[in-house]
Amino acid sequence: MYQAKSGAAESVAVYTPAMSSRLSNWLDLEARLRRAVAEDRLRLVYQPKFRLRDNQLVGVEALLRWCDSEYGDIPPTRFIEIAEDSGLILDIGSWVVRAVCRQLRAWLDRGFTVPVAINVSGKDLLHGDPARVIAEETAAAMIPASLIEVEITESVLIKDSAAGRTALKRLRELGCRVALDDFGTGYSSLAYITRFPPDRIKIDKAFVHDVDTAAGNAAIANAILSLAESLGVTVTAEGIERPGQLEWLRSRGCQEAQGFLLARPLAPADLERQFLAPAKPTAEAETLARRSGRF
Repeated sequence: MYQAKSGAAESVAVYTPAMSSRLSNWLDLEARLRRAVAEDRLRLVYQPKFRLRDNQLVGVEALLRWCDSEYGDIPPTRFIEIAEDSGLILDIGSWVVRAVCRQLRAWLDRGFTVPVAINVSGKDLLHGDPARVIAEETAAAMIPASLIEVEITESVLIKDSAAGRTALKRLRELGCRVALDDFGTGYSSLAYITRFPPDRIKIDKAFVHDVDTAAGNAAIANAILSLAESLGVTVTAEGIERPGQLEWLRSRGCQEAQGFLLARPLAPADLERQFLAPAKPTAEAETLARRSGRF
């Protein structure tokens, strides 16, 4: 059934023993994921985002991880697919908000103000109530909702743009910022951002990968940067892995960046040790800054 659903319309999948094995594995993972959510056995890591003008940490993105006792580390793409198919994604979304609010409270108590971006799935945005969850959890943790940024992909809004805009409006009214993730990979980028401009656009890593060597991707990145500037929208480039990418983006006026070159996703304690106490740019960012005469 799952194979037929994932194929073309009116497709038919012939049953095989391999399909039975895959279904059994899927159902086992679903049951394990359900227990992990109920027993608070998921975890978050945080990938820093840096301002390119002065190499300073400006926020982090919360990324979900799951390590199962039998299967080990499960790739997010795998367990998020299971969560969306089973309906668990709404519970997971609530878990993430609650965990982020607890972490923000802990950081504030230690004197650290760190905006956190969370990824909200299409099903959660359109069929859940993320605004209510964020309002309740920020109130419980006694933190401002303005410290939370909601990241959505543009493909979410293609499915139901009116419902999406309504949900985002409620989030904005709380004080949350809105980021459009994987920008440039959907079909209605320009139409959407002119109707409901986000606070931030994240250039998809597919365009950043060879932005300093491929004319086509450079042209796309330049167009996104120009559009964002005209709308007054901040641009964050994702997937920075080489100094050449970083230098190209900085020279074109890209405001922010994140990626393995600058910092990998970190556990809260590691993030605090490396960047919050005291806050400082990465070694790579410092090296590039010295080359440009900034230090």
